[in-house]
Amino acid sequence: MTSLTENESDFPARKDAWLEAIMDRYGENLTKMAYNYVKDWKLAEDIVQDVFVVCCHQYDKLYEILDFKPWIYRITINKSKDMLKSASYRKTVVQSSLLTIFKSNVLRLICC
Repeated sequence: MTSLTENESDFPARKDAWLEAIMDRYGENLTKMAYNYVKDWKLAEDIVQDVFVVCCHQYDKLYEILDFKPWIYRITINKSKDMLKSASYRKTVVQSSLLTIFKSNVLRLICC
């Protein structure tokens, strides 16, 4: 059994610090950008959380990423577009629209 060197034992702490730093730096802007696509703040937050999971999984390959900022923004855009294409998103939007129409029709019937 091999023992961990100082750098290897520090790896999870560095990864956690790195993840926290990119969340602080990019989190708000990425959430706003995702919101511009999906028009729902909670969904935008979920998308950005998924983006940070991808970042966490790619930590070992950071040296392959030429420019981090466009990379993380592109992931956010792609995940936002994927959400818009998903059946669950379309079902939620349709149900929300139908509920709005139903409420307005009921109010019209009650008031008149």
